[in-house]
Amino acid sequence: MINGRLLLATPALCVLLAVGCDAPTNTPSSVSGKVTYNGKPLPGGTIRFTFKEGGAYSGVIEPDGSYTANQLPAGDAKVSVETDSLKTGSADPKTYQGGRGGSQMMSPVPSGRSSVGPKGEYTKIPEKYKDPDKSGFTVTVGKGSNSGKNFDLVD
Repeated sequence: MINGRLLLATPALCVLLAVGCDAPTNTPSSVSGKVTYNGKPLPGGTIRFTFKEGGAYSGVIEPDGSYTANQLPAGDAKVSVETDSLKTGSADPKTYQGGRGGSQMMSPVPSGRSSVGPKGEYTKIPEKYKDPDKSGFTVTVGKGSNSGKNFDLVD
């Protein structure tokens, strides 16, 4: 026969276990912020996060300098920025791909956008910002939403 106290305690124990658990380590994260150039919003381009563990994930820089990159893993990443894709008006789709462990996937299209490619006005930036090993920018992406990750490019 099952003890009545045990039956009463079982649902409470289940609730405590469910509430006390953290999200899985592979839960996708997002990063958002603003990219400026010499203190003014960079009016377009792409920001890329290259992770030490592998994979690169991109976000579109909006005309007001804001960006959001979704579906990133948690961890340390080097950051690079490019604007050359705005020169011709046609973007190379490979610029906007990211992936884990060598597999490639397209970043999701932000709401209100009809394409993943960059938009905005071309602005020439120093070459070093295109290379994650030379840009000087890094970020630690935590689980969930990471806002206020701003980057100021300077001459």
